[in-house]
Amino acid sequence: MALLNEHRVRKASEEGLLKARKVRVDTTAVEANIHYPTDASLIYVGVRTITRLVKQAQALGIAAGHYFQDRTRSLKKRLLSITKVLRRRTGEAVKGGGPH
Repeated sequence: MALLNEHRVRKASEEGLLKARKVRVDTTAVEANIHYPTDASLIYVGVRTITRLVKQAQALGIAAGHYFQDRTRSLKKRLLSITKVLRRRTGEAVKGGGPH
């Protein structure tokens, strides 16, 4: 890690981005909840992305005349119900695990 920091400081100095004799870096680590991707959440993200792209295509007139059903609301409800069941199965809801 020290070599990486030295390289960054040297490169910044060479490019004129840094004009200091000393550099102090704060590398404090902060604990945070991590959202692990599940199959259901990945499907939801994919459907949202496809829906956004289709709507952009329709706005440009590319997909004129084609009917497209926006399923993001129903899929979000399904995702929340899956999450609720999984929390109940793992006991996370009992432990007091926050929303992810």
